[in-house]
Amino acid sequence: MDRHLINNIEIINQKAWLIVDSLGNIKFSNEIFKKLFLLKNENNLKQLNFEPDLSLIITKFSEIEITSFDNIFIYEENNKISNYNIEIEKVRLSNSVYFILVFTHLEEQNNIEDKINNLHFALEYGRVPVMIFDSNGMISFATNTFEKILDFELDNIYHNHISTIISKHLSKEKFAKLEKAIENGRQWSETIELLIANEQKFYFELKLNPILNESGAILNFVLTAHDITYYISKNELTQKSENRLKSIINNISDLLIILKQSNDFLHYENGNDNFFRTFNLNKESIFQKKFEDIVPSKIALIVNKEIKRLIKNKEHNCKFDIEIEGRYYAGRIVIIEGVDSIENLFVISLKDITDERDKQNQLDKLYKKELQVNRLKTTFLQNMSHEIRTPFTAIMGYSDIMVESIEDKDYDTVVEITESLKGVLNRVMNLFENILVVSEIESDEVVLESVLMNCNQILKSVYTKRLPDAKYKGLKMELDLDTEDYLCEIDWMKFERIMLNLLDNAIKYTDSGEIKISSKKTKEYVTITVADSGLGMNETIISRLLEPFVQEEPDGHSRNYEGAGLGLTIAYEYTKLMNGEMNIKSKKNAGTEVFLNFPFK
Repeated sequence: MDRHLINNIEIINQKAWLIVDSLGNIKFSNEIFKKLFLLKNENNLKQLNFEPDLSLIITKFSEIEITSFDNIFIYEENNKISNYNIEIEKVRLSNSVYFILVFTHLEEQNNIEDKINNLHFALEYGRVPVMIFDSNGMISFATNTFEKILDFELDNIYHNHISTIISKHLSKEKFAKLEKAIENGRQWSETIELLIANEQKFYFELKLNPILNESGAILNFVLTAHDITYYISKNELTQKSENRLKSIINNISDLLIILKQSNDFLHYENGNDNFFRTFNLNKESIFQKKFEDIVPSKIALIVNKEIKRLIKNKEHNCKFDIEIEGRYYAGRIVIIEGVDSIENLFVISLKDITDERDKQNQLDKLYKKELQVNRLKTTFLQNMSHEIRTPFTAIMGYSDIMVESIEDKDYDTVVEITESLKGVLNRVMNLFENILVVSEIESDEVVLESVLMNCNQILKSVYTKRLPDAKYKGLKMELDLDTEDYLCEIDWMKFERIMLNLLDNAIKYTDSGEIKISSKKTKEYVTITVADSGLGMNETIISRLLEPFVQEEPDGHSRNYEGAGLGLTIAYEYTKLMNGEMNIKSKKNAGTEVFLNFPFK
């Protein structure tokens, strides 16, 4: 179907119409036709009871050269008679002949004529200024109200050009837009300011509308002038009031937005710059939009919920707290009642309390930290009292035995006790050394002497040093090292200290079973594992055991194993300093696995 035909179809689409072939078979019909005559595609015009017979007219029409005509037809249905003006147009498509039929009920046509007559009466005797001119700009009609507005005699308006009449009231730019609208057959509007009668200021809104015929061609243009002086004056007063209100609102430091309820939805009414700036909103583009469409969903959800609660409980204000994108706000909703409930305004304010909250959280953390430090200090003093008293009590006991042994000349016992004294003193020295190391770590005074080396060398050394201790407790100790060469940048002494501390813990807390040291090279790391079958730990306390002086059994007098709770802390902190990672997997009475990951070169 060609474009011209499509355009014609679009123009007449408000009427009942259809397309048939030369035999009267319906090829297409619009919805109006289908509902009116209850026929569909491939039905035939013979099924319509028109006088004259439509199908016969189509047959005769296809045999003559006339391309269009219209006539009044009588339609009978259920003993009811209706008159239709039917326009028929013959078209040729792809060597075939088709007919377009457009149906207009005569009653509708009469109604249109009545409307035209009424409009003519309204224009003549009404107070709305109306002017009609053609596409060339020549004026063919104007109401007498235009005389006063444009300061032209009515006789001088008729048959004059629109530019002569109206150009002096428009700037060059605005008049150019009017000419462009006339040229393109478009609508146009503009507000003009006039001094009429005693130099009184009036405002008129000029509106231009094209009048089209059925084919879409422009017949004329209608120019109307609406007196909007009252609305402009009222708007100026309203604008001044709004400007004062905006000035007040914008000087409020809190985020502020005013909503109005309409059709069960909250719509934006007003707000301050702080609100729009915070949520990156364009004030002009959100006017009268739904509240939930312009703000983060979290705000919309809580505000809607609180407003419904206020209305239900007949309350006028409430408070709430909300977090949005990492910022915390103390919110408040106040209802300002209007004459009718539908005119109620809802004022929502949000005060940013993030900094206050952060300061309070920081104070809370410091307070908790202080409590923890005091608790750790108490625990530390208790543990130190136990850790120091025990070896010194042993030293005093050994001293008494040595005195007696020397008096009895039992030198074998003296030698044996001397070895025991060395062990006790080593324990005390190790305690003091660990305390010094933790002090260095906490004061960031640790100095690394890193070198590239194979960790397996140190693992072998540590295994050799602690194997006798494991055997002494009847434990099996296994060493399983990766055979592939790799180099890690580590501090030899500190890495050895890490491994010794981990092995000491494994031996200390394993009464039976085995301990395994292993190394394995992965894609990015060397993973070193120390696994034991000992007592294990509660999973909930593992992270706390990495803090200094913390033990699963904090009471120094009641716990089953000696130690100050520093070994695991030192191992963890040294691992981090050497760009490593420590992870602990443990379960009560199911053993412990400690994993160390170091990047290799």
